Amino acid sequence: MRSKFAGFLKNLLLSIISLIFFCALVEGFARLAYGPPQPTAGGVIAKQEGDGHFLMPNLDTMHAGKRVTTNSLGLRDRRAPHKSDGKTQIIVLGDSFTFGFGVDMEDSYPFQLEELLNAGARREFYEVINAGVPGYDTVNELRLLERIIPHYSPAWIIVGFHTGDLAEQHTPATQQHLLLSDDVRADQPREPGSSKQKERRRVSALVKLANKVQWSTLKLRDKSAFFSWLLKLYKTELIKYIPPPRKFTWKSEEFLDPSRFHATKTSFRRIKDIADEHGAEMIVFMIVPLVNWEAYPYRALHAALAEFCAGNGIYFVDPLEEFAKHRAGDLWVAVNDGHYSPEANRIAASVLCTSLLASNQKSGGQ
Repeated sequence: MRSKFAGFLKNLLLSIISLIFFCALVEGFARLAYGPPQPTAGGVIAKQEGDGHFLMPNLDTMHAGKRVTTNSLGLRDRRAPHKSDGKTQIIVLGDSFTFGFGVDMEDSYPFQLEELLNAGARREFYEVINAGVPGYDTVNELRLLERIIPHYSPAWIIVGFHTGDLAEQHTPATQQHLLLSDDVRADQPREPGSSKQKERRRVSALVKLANKVQWSTLKLRDKSAFFSWLLKLYKTELIKYIPPPRKFTWKSEEFLDPSRFHATKTSFRRIKDIADEHGAEMIVFMIVPLVNWEAYPYRALHAALAEFCAGNGIYFVDPLEEFAKHRAGDLWVAVNDGHYSPEANRIAASVLCTSLLASNQKSGGQ
C-alpha cells in the first residue's frame, strides 16, 4: 500500500515537473518568435479628482514604453492651450485609442490627422488637439470637455467611441456626474417594479463578470508571451469558429433600447449642446476593435450608433470598411496589446481626414 502511494506521488511529481518544463519551453519559443510582452503600465500619468481622473499637466515622462508629454491642461499636446488664431481647431475626445497608447505622440491618429489635413498647404490651416485619456468613457469625456472648452475655439469636436465605453457606464462613479442633474433624470426611463430592478441587477452582474474576466486576462497577458499569442490568435482568427458568449456582446443589440445606456446617450447630447454653443460641429468616430472581420461581433452597435447620431444631428464616421481591408492581427501595436499600431492610427486618421474635408466642401469651408 505504501509503495503504491509512493509510486503515485512520484508520478504526480514527474507530471508536474514535465508540465512546468513544457510551459517554460513553449513560453521560451513564444518570446523568441514574438519578443517579450510589451509594457502596458509604468509611470504615473493621471491624478484622481473627485470620482474621475485627468492626465497630469506638464508631463514629460515614460509610460508603457513611450514618452508622454502633456500641456498645462493635461492634454497630450505640446502646444500651450490657446484660442484659434485663424486656424481651424479640432478637439478629439476619447480613451486610450485616441490618446495613442503604446505609440509615440506623432503616431497617434489625432496627430496624424493634423498632418494629413495640412498636407500640401502653404501654411497650416488646422490644429488638432488630442484630448484622449486612457480609461475614459463618454461621461469622462464630457467632464473633460467642460473643463477645457474655455481655452479653445474648436470648429469640430470629435468623440472617439469604443465598444467598451458602454459597459463602463454602469459603474456608479461614471454615472454620478450625470445623475445629479434634472435633465438627465428626466432622460432616464422610469420603469417601476421588481422586474426592472432584477434586470438592472442582471446587467450589473454581467458587467462585473466581464470586468473580472478582462482584468484576469490582462494580468496573464502581460506576463506571458505565449498566452498573449493565444489571445491574439483567438481574437483575430479563431473567433469566427468559437464566438464569444452573448453575455459579452449583448450590448451591441440593445443600444437603441430607451432603457439602456442613458448615461452614454445623455453625454453625447450634452457634448452636442456644447458644440452648438461654440458654433462647432460634432462627430462620433467609431473606434473599431481589431478582431476577425468575418466574425466581427459589433456590427449591430455600429448601425445603432449611426441611427442614434442621425436622430440627434451628430455626424457619424465609421472606419470599419477601411480597417477590414487589412488583417486585424497586423494592426495590433504589440502581440499582447490590441491598441492601434502606427499603421492602424494612419487608417483612422485618413478616414477622418476624408470625412472632414468632404464636410468642409459641402459647407463651403477651406
